[in-house]
Amino acid sequence: MKLRFVFFTALAVMLATAGIHVSAQKVVGQDIIMDASDFLDEIPRLHQVHTASSLGTDWLYNNFAIRFHTHAGFTISNYMKTVPITSEGIYYLYVRSVGSGEGNFRIRVNDRYVEGAFGDVQGAVMRNAGGFYFKRGEDANLMITRITGTPALDVIVLSKDSAFQESVLINRQLPDDVALLKEYDIPASGCVKFGDLNGDGKTDFVVLKGNYSSYAFDNSGKELWHWEAPEERSNLRAEFEAPGAVWDFDRDGKAEFVQWREFDGKEWLVVADGVTGVVKAKTEWPTKAHPHVYNNFRIAIANLDGKYPTGIIVYSDCGGQVTLAAYTPSLEQMWAHVERLRKDHMGHYVYPNDFNGDGIDEILGGWLLLDKDGKEIWNRLTDIYDNHDHVDSYKFADMNGDGKEEIIVAACDLGSQVRDAMTGKLIWVAPSEHNQQIQAGKFLAGYDLPQVVAGARIYKDRKIDPYISAQVYWFDHTGKLISKWPANELNGNPDFAKGDWYGNGSETLFWYRFMMLPDGKGKLCFTGNVYHCFDFERNGAAQVITLDRTKLRVWGYKHVKSKQPDNNPDFLRRTMTNHTHY
Repeated sequence: MKLRFVFFTALAVMLATAGIHVSAQKVVGQDIIMDASDFLDEIPRLHQVHTASSLGTDWLYNNFAIRFHTHAGFTISNYMKTVPITSEGIYYLYVRSVGSGEGNFRIRVNDRYVEGAFGDVQGAVMRNAGGFYFKRGEDANLMITRITGTPALDVIVLSKDSAFQESVLINRQLPDDVALLKEYDIPASGCVKFGDLNGDGKTDFVVLKGNYSSYAFDNSGKELWHWEAPEERSNLRAEFEAPGAVWDFDRDGKAEFVQWREFDGKEWLVVADGVTGVVKAKTEWPTKAHPHVYNNFRIAIANLDGKYPTGIIVYSDCGGQVTLAAYTPSLEQMWAHVERLRKDHMGHYVYPNDFNGDGIDEILGGWLLLDKDGKEIWNRLTDIYDNHDHVDSYKFADMNGDGKEEIIVAACDLGSQVRDAMTGKLIWVAPSEHNQQIQAGKFLAGYDLPQVVAGARIYKDRKIDPYISAQVYWFDHTGKLISKWPANELNGNPDFAKGDWYGNGSETLFWYRFMMLPDGKGKLCFTGNVYHCFDFERNGAAQVITLDRTKLRVWGYKHVKSKQPDNNPDFLRRTMTNHTHY
């Protein structure tokens, strides 16, 4: 495993201000750079975002491109961009495109077409489309038009250099204030858990593969240990996120790892030593005997005594039987709640959270809330038609300013919901396509109370590529729709993450590969997909973690002023440990 410390040194992207969208092109000296993300706001239907890997090319500027998609043999959509010119002179237009072997596109500058077509040959090519004289203060109006087939746009540059080379772009990627702090090569995975395994005060991590195998690494990227799951039934386990949690139960500074394991012909819940992986405690995993499926096996850490979080909460959905159970660090079962329900009926995760302010967690799972002893506080399962109306994810926020948190629900086809925490009573609901991801906080300019932001997931016929896409829906604290971004959905199933990016006590929201700005629009900040956001660096701010199968990257604000990290155990388990990426 290799660890590289990399810092991108590019000049800042112009930010969008509340209510006014300012062109986000980057100006470096006398070069004006517009990557494909600068054209996202009004992206037409069926057009897709891509990476270098997905387009089959070695490199893309910011690892980002828009692939156009035209069914007809002529243009059915256009892109337009207004570029302010700040220095008089002749500017040369450079266009980097990726051809698919099908179709091409043309570009107009102000009121005339530039010479030639783009994206008309296989692979990535940058072309000089000629020079244009502009006065200072004039606008260059760009139009991408006459689109046929499926060519892709990577980047457009207006430069006074008549011999501009694309190699110059490599050192001008991403916003200037975004730094890539760490990059790890990891086993192929969609699930990573974080914490201090070896007690050196730095963040380590455990990679969980799709078959539930686990690989532990220290902060430098050195492998500490690994455990290989049995091959039998591994295809059944690979459908959803693997269960695991890193947590220091005995408070010796070295965290343990809680996970599912299978050996001696049985399935076990184990607490393993974080440095060696050796089992310290075990008990049978609460599920039916084989054969069964692994729809939703999850682990979270809870504070059940008001002193320190030592409760292990297990959620086990094997189809037909759903179990919520609580254990001590030595894996003595404190209680279990069992429902006879079809798969997914209780959702995908379990959420310990102190809703009534007594310092002790309640346990939220599916459509019911349990107290610390496993007794029902409320149960809304009878309000649900069947297992398709399940909860995909929950978040918590004080939506009305009364000092008490409400429950924010991503409720599948039932939309975005806000519910009273201690009764489960519905406060408001808003349509959000198939709502899978959700977040809440004070993110937009001009609003005193928090907003709810939904990741509206859009399904298409399975024969259509992409089958799944998503769009951001913004709601105010009453459920009124504020806006959507972008104009049409983007292919993929991105997640939200939020944290104190600037280290100033305010929260910043991230989605897909974008920082969400105060006007509700996104600014491209990362080369990979957002996975998590917490104080990985232990410097009092929050860093964004991106995960792309075999690459784990840590990104931070370049100008952050380090301060003492928040070591409150309840804060750490909320922001770092109890994290799900469904």
